[in-house]
Amino acid sequence: MTAKDMFGEGTINQLRRALGEQRAESVVGALDALLANRRLATLVFAVLDVALIVVAVKIFRAAVSHE
Repeated sequence: MTAKDMFGEGTINQLRRALGEQRAESVVGALDALLANRRLATLVFAVLDVALIVVAVKIFRAAVSHE
């Protein structure tokens, strides 16, 4: 699956008009790479989610307990 398959030709054309041809191609290339490695991207985002939850819990505990 590519970015063009996922978003459609119209959306890609709007992106090209908004960002310019060169920048739009780099965004589409990054999206294609992300779509090609969906399992790795899912794992990375899951690890980041867990890390953010741990940090949020530590900050909450530090704010609540004034020892």
